Amino acid sequence: MTREIKFRVWDKITEKMGDVINIAFTIDGEIHHVEFICEDKIFVTMPLQMKLMQFTGFIDREGKDIYEGDIVIDKNGRKYPIYFDDGSFYGGLIEFPDIYFDLQVIGNIFENLDLSEPSWDLSTLI
Repeated sequence: MTREIKFRVWDKITEKMGDVINIAFTIDGEIHHVEFICEDKIFVTMPLQMKLMQFTGFIDREGKDIYEGDIVIDKNGRKYPIYFDDGSFYGGLIEFPDIYFDLQVIGNIFENLDLSEPSWDLSTLI
């Protein structure tokens, strides 16, 4: 079984989200910069002004890729922010594969804060 590895990025300065096309590293293995596509244009962002998000390997019921930072809704109307911690993806407090039943991406924590729940601690995610 192969798993597709891909990323998207949120640039805090331009407030743009895009698909990563290149990650450049320093000789020490640190991220130097990230190139991404948004609105058919290529942008470059630096580590301190971005949030890099990994594809979970899952797609929602509409066929949309699910990434860290997405807000999903389940068939019962419950919303969850998707995040990565300690080697696993989570939706809320539940490990991601265990909640992967009929989810739909309805937004993300950067562009759709109005969808967040008061009980979510997004400070660790943003």
